[in-house]
Amino acid sequence: MSQVRCPVCGGRPARIYKCNHCDEIRCGQNDCTGSRSGIKGWASAGSQCRNCNSGRYIQISFFAGEMDDLLRQHKQERELMKKR
Repeated sequence: MSQVRCPVCGGRPARIYKCNHCDEIRCGQNDCTGSRSGIKGWASAGSQCRNCNSGRYIQISFFAGEMDDLLRQHKQERELMKKR
């Protein structure tokens, strides 16, 4: 687990959380900006989403099949933001 890095901020060791409402992903590091909001802050299981303020973060396994989809989506969103 110590080799796992956050796909958003690169922090480690990372526990990855996803909002159950807007699908933002972030880790538990204070400097993580999240995949959508850009607001710095940590996440933990059950904490309120910093992006939509409606959902709650749930922990997901870094090795789950869902993580591949989230990483792909995050990469696409970052590329779109860079083009703006």
